[in-house]
Amino acid sequence: MADNPSEIEVQKTVKLKWGDLEKIPIYFSNHALIQNVQDEFVLTFGQMTGPLFLTPPTKEELDALESVTITPIVRVAMTAERLIELIGALELNLRKFQNKGLES
Repeated sequence: MADNPSEIEVQKTVKLKWGDLEKIPIYFSNHALIQNVQDEFVLTFGQMTGPLFLTPPTKEELDALESVTITPIVRVAMTAERLIELIGALELNLRKFQNKGLES
């Protein structure tokens, strides 16, 4: 309610629509890291490509391999509320995908 009787409080609901999705590149991610920082969650998506061996690796080559780097693609920070919404949307889409596979 407005403090001043001559003030009128107005509310309006508007639709949200995504624009220009085609202009954003799509990156393939095969790894994800989730961190909790204060009241936010930071999601980091990355891509890992294994080492390239043109022939089967020798024991020495495998022994020398200590790590494989994951290249970060994007980091996204979200509130807990938005993360819960994202999890719900992911679960719903996964169920739809799984049900579609059962129908085939």
